[in-house]
Amino acid sequence: MHESADNSVESVPLANNSRMASATDDSRNIIPDSRESQTQNEWLVWQLVDSAFPTGSFAHSNGLEAAWQHGEVCSCQDLTEFVQTQLAQAGRAALPFLNEAYHDVRPFAELDRICDAFLSNHVANRGSRAQGQAFLMAVAQSFGGASLGEYRSEVLKQKLPGHLAPVFGTAMRLLHVSHCVAVRLFLFLNIRTLLASAVRLGITGPMAAQAIQVGLCQYAEEVALRCGRLRAGEAAQTAPLLELWQGAHDRLYSRLFQT
Repeated sequence: MHESADNSVESVPLANNSRMASATDDSRNIIPDSRESQTQNEWLVWQLVDSAFPTGSFAHSNGLEAAWQHGEVCSCQDLTEFVQTQLAQAGRAALPFLNEAYHDVRPFAELDRICDAFLSNHVANRGSRAQGQAFLMAVAQSFGGASLGEYRSEVLKQKLPGHLAPVFGTAMRLLHVSHCVAVRLFLFLNIRTLLASAVRLGITGPMAAQAIQVGLCQYAEEVALRCGRLRAGEAAQTAPLLELWQGAHDRLYSRLFQT
């Protein structure tokens, strides 16, 4: 990951534009092919980070709701520390599976089952399955392509768990998004999900949440650089309290989120 200081995004073939090309030869001469491909890829990434992209992540708080109801998160400072801890946990517990899936180190079915065994917390396991399967369905139906369709069909055929981290890594590879962008995108979506949950729970307001997100950028980048080369065998749970809060979610008297 250290050698990937360049944040450039690799090109991705979004669709066959042969008919469009024949009708717009003049405009194509203005923009070089490499520039056009990079621009197409950037549009794809922006679509993935759009809150309108239907991944179902906003149904999950990743343990924040339980921590809030138990009095662990009561202020913006508490929230910032909670998100930092979650980022560190995501870096050590999720990015190793994303990395291996992206680089196609081993068969997806094997990696997905290892991830399933690693997520022993039943709430975290359930949330990872739900978000992974929703993300896979969204990218397969939104972006199309034979490779994504075959990949989803194989996951469904084998009745695999479809955990979020390995699914995300595989999907980014098939969409030709660079690894460094995939890692940062995964961490960004973690931050966004947590802060959106905090706003809905009334822990903080939308403007304060955005200020917290800006303040976490450097820390998120450090996590990306530190954990972007980890393998599945190096995965670890680094925050036992987060595990406890998330595991307590099903015992809450009233719940706004699924996890």
